[in-house]
Amino acid sequence: MEINPYIFYLKFCYLKYYLYICTMKHVVFLCGIPASGKSTWVNEQINILPNSKIVSWDNIRKMFDYVFSEVAVSELFNKQLEEYVLNDDVEFIFIDNTNVKEKYINNIINFCLSCNKNCEFFIKVFDTPYDECIKRNNLRCGHEYVPIEVMERMKMNYDNFIKNLNNYINLKNIKIYDK
Repeated sequence: MEINPYIFYLKFCYLKYYLYICTMKHVVFLCGIPASGKSTWVNEQINILPNSKIVSWDNIRKMFDYVFSEVAVSELFNKQLEEYVLNDDVEFIFIDNTNVKEKYINNIINFCLSCNKNCEFFIKVFDTPYDECIKRNNLRCGHEYVPIEVMERMKMNYDNFIKNLNNYINLKNIKIYDK
């Protein structure tokens, strides 16, 4: 029986597409105010989990040497996120931002699912005491330092988000990442 090369190729492409889409992605939102330890923790995870990637607004801003438009940062953020969600070799994607607004998290969830339906979502909460975050922030230099009024606003947003976290994760079927 002779195999039609065209049919074989189509079957191969379908199988490759099926496997590509079916690769499970674990998208982990790091939730905490500045200087709560998110970036330190995620950089340790990258060493433990070689099949993981970080998407971070701060890292993208550094790439632009802090001369950027938020639109350009957003476009590159989405481009990196899409690349990782579609890459078979990436299993864990860590979103290293403050992540304290449901709307922001919902947008990322929807974006990921539009690229790959096989995503599982987690939130890793950093509940470092506010006074400790202020101390750590005061040790930062240059662009890494966050003004106190911004810290206070982010703390308020964080507290509101945490207060409603259980309802939100149940509604969205998000799990707490406790590793």
